[in-house]
Amino acid sequence: MASVAPDDLGEVRNWAELPLDILSLIFKKLGSIEVLFTAQAVCSSWMRFSYEPQVWHCIEMLNNGYVYDLEYDLEKMARSAVDRSRGQLVEFSVEYFGTDQLLQYVADSMMYAKRCGFLLNGATHFFSGGETTSRSPSRTMRCFCNWTFKWAGPFKCLRLVSCYHITDEGLIEAAKKFPLLEELEISYCSFSEGALEAVGQLCPQLKCLKLNCRGCKGIECDEEALAIAKGMPKLCHLQLFGNHLTNDGLQAILDGCRYLVSLDLRQCFNVNLEGSLQKRCMVISDLRLPNDSTDDYGFNAEIGNDDEDYPCDDEDYPSGFSDLDILSGDEFNDYTYDESDDYTYDSADSPPLIAENGKYIRRGRCPSERWD
Repeated sequence: MASVAPDDLGEVRNWAELPLDILSLIFKKLGSIEVLFTAQAVCSSWMRFSYEPQVWHCIEMLNNGYVYDLEYDLEKMARSAVDRSRGQLVEFSVEYFGTDQLLQYVADSMMYAKRCGFLLNGATHFFSGGETTSRSPSRTMRCFCNWTFKWAGPFKCLRLVSCYHITDEGLIEAAKKFPLLEELEISYCSFSEGALEAVGQLCPQLKCLKLNCRGCKGIECDEEALAIAKGMPKLCHLQLFGNHLTNDGLQAILDGCRYLVSLDLRQCFNVNLEGSLQKRCMVISDLRLPNDSTDDYGFNAEIGNDDEDYPCDDEDYPSGFSDLDILSGDEFNDYTYDESDDYTYDSADSPPLIAENGKYIRRGRCPSERWD
């Protein structure tokens, strides 16, 4: 068999020299978790790029729901990703985990302290810690001022799915720092109608809302619909998959949200479109009816009933799930958490996690944070 000359093997790709636009596309396809786990450890140039804020304009912390089988702390990873965004975060998505503290961490990252300064004899003076200092060695002034806090970036999209540990109070406190929020998804959560109305008032630019739950028959409740109608008048896109609203609730939404161009009512079994209500809905360009196909729905579209493990008539869990349901099973009984585990990737003491033999282990070292 003839040997192959080295020149005939073709050029070996140098992954460290990829153009930044291609590298950005690769990171986007991988997702936030894989960037933190594997991509940043490919080479030094990938590591440096993983700290660029443009990589973290959109943070998606998605998983399959088996949080308690994981060997890493998703919340610490999310905080690390938020830190790397440097106040330029635009979209944040989290599924099956999350707390009030994490949501507040995201909200706080949207604000920055602006130093006040002035010119004197050609020298620039900056206020720092209440006392001003001068860059000119010939003259020094002393006076006092307060920090001025401003929102750093246009945070526009928040997506919470099955986040049972985020409370009404946590959602409302975070919403106070999202004045430019345009898209909100709070699917399969247990927020009250009061929290829903408050968020609508705190985020006046809200244009898209997804409030989905498990569809079931036999329960009627218009409280969420009334909160939407009262607090979110600028909505253009509304998805209410599996909601328990009736014709009265739908009528209120149509009266209060006059800019709707899309409305998803799939598995809203208490809605019976007929007469004038049907005519009003038909003018909506993208209308999904209660019995329309669910093939393109992103979650389990199985209809609940009283005979299943997830009773749909439990008023304490409007999504159709309870904390006991989520935490039950042999895998939860075997779960242990070591408080000493440190999965923060923003310091030299915290190397990245690398996939090996189906598990994530630590290897290498991350560069220290640089915010200049």
